[in-house]
Amino acid sequence: MSREEAMKNHPAGSALVEEEVEETTYLLDMRDRCDTCGSQAYFRCFFDGGTLDFCNHHFTKYENTIKDVMLDYIDESEKLHGPRKVEDHA
Repeated sequence: MSREEAMKNHPAGSALVEEEVEETTYLLDMRDRCDTCGSQAYFRCFFDGGTLDFCNHHFTKYENTIKDVMLDYIDESEKLHGPRKVEDHA
């Protein structure tokens, strides 16, 4: 029996077994700036004529205006608050 199997069978052991965590890869980094205000960009929006980067504030502000002409977008706002779950809002 391996150490991992033994730890899983122990009442407190399952919490001690290291689980592999998948690391998220992000496209945007701190060098990417909001085209409106210069803050760090968390959204990249794709249009026929090119791309625009937005901070969370300005994407939220302009989302309803640009959604009809936007082809696609990348949302990396989870870097601000981590992935959200339904239970977090209950």
